[in-house]
Amino acid sequence: MFFKLLVQRVLGRYALRQVMDMVGIPVFAFWNAWGTQKVLRQARVIIMGQNYLNHFNADLHNFRKLTNNEKTTLYDTLQFIAESKRDYHQNHLHLSKLIIKHFQIETKKKHSLQIKYFLNLKNSDEDFKALNEKIILLGFVLDGELSVREKKRFNVLKKENITNKTISQLKLLLNNFLNGKGLN
Repeated sequence: MFFKLLVQRVLGRYALRQVMDMVGIPVFAFWNAWGTQKVLRQARVIIMGQNYLNHFNADLHNFRKLTNNEKTTLYDTLQFIAESKRDYHQNHLHLSKLIIKHFQIETKKKHSLQIKYFLNLKNSDEDFKALNEKIILLGFVLDGELSVREKKRFNVLKKENITNKTISQLKLLLNNFLNGKGLN
């Protein structure tokens, strides 16, 4: 619309109707290419995420049975991811369902992050800490994006000694995921 207005101002009232319609073709072509790229990228992220979560599910079968406190902490980890992302994504739903079903965690209608969440994670067993760290890293990259808010939340995890990963390692993990190299 802006481009058409500009051409009309430059050519004045002598601008033919056909010229005005032709002026919009590059704009529409760019718009369609951009939209198509976004849709294809999102489809790729969903497909790769679902495939990776299927492999992750196989890894979970080797994990031990959780105590009730560990189940609550794991539920809090899912809540932490949801609060960090704030946006719905199909891969996050699949991750949450997978964790809840596998560990038989009882869901609640309303759930807020416990105040002692970080303390619970610090005081838990090493294998459980590693599981939570992996789930958090998965949750941060499974939608294919990393916002400023998420980087701040990740720095809180680093400060609380929940993870020893850096933002650059998280970005590398995200790039590997987006390029189909996996999440190892």
